[in-house]
Amino acid sequence: MQTTSRPERRNTPQPPGPADKIVVGVDGGRGALDAVRWAVVEAGARGAALRIVHAAPYAVDGDRHAAARVRSILGVAYTVARRTAPDVEVSTASSPAGPADALVAAAETAQLLVVGIPHRPDQSSYDVLPTSVAFAVVGHTSCPVAVVRGRTRSGSEPVLVGVDDPGADAAALAVAFAEAALHGVGVVVLQARAGLREHLPGHAAHDEERTAHLRAALAEWSRRYPRVAVDLRTPGADPTSALLTAAHAARVLVVGARRRGATARTLFGSHSRAVLRHSPVPVLVVDPDVRSSTRSAVPGSTAPAPRT
Repeated sequence: MQTTSRPERRNTPQPPGPADKIVVGVDGGRGALDAVRWAVVEAGARGAALRIVHAAPYAVDGDRHAAARVRSILGVAYTVARRTAPDVEVSTASSPAGPADALVAAAETAQLLVVGIPHRPDQSSYDVLPTSVAFAVVGHTSCPVAVVRGRTRSGSEPVLVGVDDPGADAAALAVAFAEAALHGVGVVVLQARAGLREHLPGHAAHDEERTAHLRAALAEWSRRYPRVAVDLRTPGADPTSALLTAAHAARVLVVGARRRGATARTLFGSHSRAVLRHSPVPVLVVDPDVRSSTRSAVPGSTAPAPRT
């Protein structure tokens, strides 16, 4: 991977660490530049550097036009990042690998990988390549993946997290609470009660048991993050509809990536693509075994997740 570092410095130096940067992928499109803007603001809040990566398998040796294209794409993205957050350290890199492979490799030592999906107001069509790349990297990185689509917010809107089971979704809860603490906002925890389960015998009693289990788990998270207000919602709607509706009043949506073969993850996992395609706000996708994306940015967040 070819890298170009920029000698920009943050106002407050941060101690070096294995995950001291955020990586964002760019392809020259508007959706990628929206992702750069969101990523550099997030990097500033975390005290992290930003690495902008462009996959350029088309740039063979001696192809001047391809080399110029690489420089142009990275140069525009760099300028956008610097104008958005001048105090964040920014560097750029190109890779001869394909987009998904290049981003997964670049994110090996990152605390967060950010990709953009083009937003179409009528939601009738999508740019196939960036959308497929976003889907391809989810579940294959050692850090959470932020898929930026739709509007971004920097106000007091809460972090929204979709939860099926607090044990299986412990990683998503960890990221949601850390993200809320970092930005000084609350957390809305959504556990949908409709879907496949409503057709099973005894589903009502099972739903009450699930919610009670979740309340107990959230009490532990609240003790760990006493300044984060928690709003638990259990709508009688399918997970996708409930999450997308609630996301209109959120700053970011956090969901757990599906663990293959785990029946407890089937309900939310089967709706992941719809959530990513239609969310009105950025979506943070967290693999069950992923390291926390804000662990180094939030004081006290290195403690283990509460037992559920």
